Amino acid sequence: GMISFGNLYISYLLRDFPLLSSLSMVAPFWSNVNVASGVGNVYYQVYTDPQSSLILRVSEEISNFTGAFNASWMLVATWDRVQRHLGSTSQVNTYQAVLAVNGSHTYAMFNYKPDGLQWSGGAVIGYTSADHQFFFNHPLSRSSSVVSVATNLNSSNTGIVGKLIYRLSAPPPVVFRDCGGTLDPRQGFVMSPSYPDEYPDNADCVWTMQLDEPQQIIFSFVRVAIAAGDILSIYNGSVENGTLLVSRSGFCSTNATRECPLDDFHAFIATTFSVHFKSSFFGSSLGFNITYEIQHIGSNCLFTPCPVGAYCLHNLALNSSCVCPFVGPCDAAAADVRLVGGRSATEGRVEVLVDGMWGTVCHDFWSLTDARVVCRQLGYPGALSARVSAFYGAGSHPIVMDDVACRGYERRLQDCLFDADTTDCDHYDDAGVFCDGDDCVSSPCQNGGTCVDRVGSFICRCTAYYTGSICSYFNPLYPYGLGQGDNTVTRSRTGVSFPIPLPDCFVVGRNVETRAYVMTNGMISFGNPYISYYFRAFPLSSSLSMVAPFWSNVNVASGVGNVYYQVYTDPQSSLILRVSEEISNFTGAFNASWMLV
Repeated sequence: GMISFGNLYISYLLRDFPLLSSLSMVAPFWSNVNVASGVGNVYYQVYTDPQSSLILRVSEEISNFTGAFNASWMLVATWDRVQRHLGSTSQVNTYQAVLAVNGSHTYAMFNYKPDGLQWSGGAVIGYTSADHQFFFNHPLSRSSSVVSVATNLNSSNTGIVGKLIYRLSAPPPVVFRDCGGTLDPRQGFVMSPSYPDEYPDNADCVWTMQLDEPQQIIFSFVRVAIAAGDILSIYNGSVENGTLLVSRSGFCSTNATRECPLDDFHAFIATTFSVHFKSSFFGSSLGFNITYEIQHIGSNCLFTPCPVGAYCLHNLALNSSCVCPFVGPCDAAAADVRLVGGRSATEGRVEVLVDGMWGTVCHDFWSLTDARVVCRQLGYPGALSARVSAFYGAGSHPIVMDDVACRGYERRLQDCLFDADTTDCDHYDDAGVFCDGDDCVSSPCQNGGTCVDRVGSFICRCTAYYTGSICSYFNPLYPYGLGQGDNTVTRSRTGVSFPIPLPDCFVVGRNVETRAYVMTNGMISFGNPYISYYFRAFPLSSSLSMVAPFWSNVNVASGVGNVYYQVYTDPQSSLILRVSEEISNFTGAFNASWMLV
């Protein structure tokens, strides 16, 4: 169950990496395998065509976590239905190791079928370098639980059950554990490390709360923005032995038609509440923010039957009711509220149905939290704004609610705390909402682009060769050439542009740069030219800042090909507006004032 480099390493004496041997090794499941009995096989094959379907597939899978990775060579080794030595003949294991190289880095991918690990044998999963400087042991190595790498999401570093990916050409990062802790047993927040800034790679954080008696725990996702391969899990009980209630991963944002719901909330009864966050070393994101509240459940809730999807809420009147977190499976809560006077179905003056009659809501203390309850009640994912002062016109029905104070998890606006005495209000105080509708309904993306709805906006994921906020540009290259008025770099292997003055505060890393050079070797350097065809991975020994779209052994001295460049300084020019639009599509609002193409 191992691949060794340099020489053979045939041993069944299982122990943690690094070993006494001076060999490099990777182990998808190093264990006491016996194929001599005639059961099971070990297969392997080398692939060398970078355009073969399998190399393209592994490149795509690894790129999903690491950024662009194009493999040029691959080894696939599969241990198929192998038995444990002297073990049961009915228990067999199937697993696979894929080694992929792109000339700069080597990755190992370990794949496990859902039912593929039926015996453990204290197996070791990990890798080591020959000099013992770089090594890694999976936390479940040499335990009976090691078989759960095939079935348990928390055993994965990719956010995909049964798949592990490791970079062998760099040391494994130090695990970040300066996070987590004991939660306040009343209410509070759970936030990713460094929130709202990006959290660190390879974080492993656990927050726990222990209550004296069963209580109702209500938690809500205020924000979830985590990278692919990172996992946020909430348990009723401990992380080790509790029941998994909710799991969020970066794939919710990257592959779903909608992003992770911001207003998503849940309730459960427990004495122990745990939150586990685990980030990979593939790249981080902006993190998460969870609010939670503890409520005494009361004896009534223990006997209140609620429909599927609802939970029991014990209120201050010492009785209980069933609360539905979302419109749909619980009941038709939307029939009790409507929006009037808006420009579309997603906005308007709020009117509620009370005792068979419609009435308006006074705007005293009206907030975005109240608006979210209304919008969810109507079936929308969230609210963009809470309107006051009869923004959508004064109503004519009685004013039936004042001083509304929703907590955010209520099924209906009528379930929120409010004052029925509305004598201090008139219709100039009518409240309204602007809900977040589905911005993808109108199919705004052109040329086969896929629309992803966001709160108050959308983004288009474009097909090949198209770009722009709605995929309207066919050629991903910006206009260039002599007809565009471009400058050219001298046709030689050492061709360098004239110094290009940079605008104030042009920052690369922590350095403020003042001039740039475009060179024929496929690179732009800052401060001074860097004319080299000796390729190696960044950083270089040079103290220059550089960017390289394709640093390579270019030859324009033969008379074939050109290198063009041009600076744009008008923020309202069509090309600067285009680059602003393209970058904003991924980063949020960005308005360029200067551009070099």
